[in-house]
Amino acid sequence: MELITMRFKQLKDVLDYLINAHQQMGEYYTQLSDTVLQQRVKLILDYLAEHENHISNELLQYEKDAPYGVLNAWFQDIQDDPLLLKLEQPPAPDLSEEQVMRIALELDDRLISLYEQLASHCKSSAARDALENLLDQEKQRKKRFVLSMLRMHDL
Repeated sequence: MELITMRFKQLKDVLDYLINAHQQMGEYYTQLSDTVLQQRVKLILDYLAEHENHISNELLQYEKDAPYGVLNAWFQDIQDDPLLLKLEQPPAPDLSEEQVMRIALELDDRLISLYEQLASHCKSSAARDALENLLDQEKQRKKRFVLSMLRMHDL
């Protein structure tokens, strides 16, 4: 998996980066799913792949609908973000549910951290509000994922 890094400039650049990141995360989960043997792990990975593709599409629509002024808000002092560095886990047939959950939660935590960093460095209040909204959505998705995994584990 190719590592995505970039120096952020405008909110539009951030959204393009996140759209691409979610697409790559979806592809990564699909690759893992294609190699695992356990059916439950395969179901989780298929769900995660579909979920990441859905988020990518939501962000693409958000980018299309966002006001011009919000998309063109500038960021300063933002470092390159190797968000997808974690996509180093090689596909393995014996990948466990716990390992998949750990990978997914670590990627979620990195996304949340990125949103927090971006919001704290944003000069535009409208763009900051947009990022905080995306941050809240990411936190909610993470909670739903954890609850779904706990319910699935109880089955």
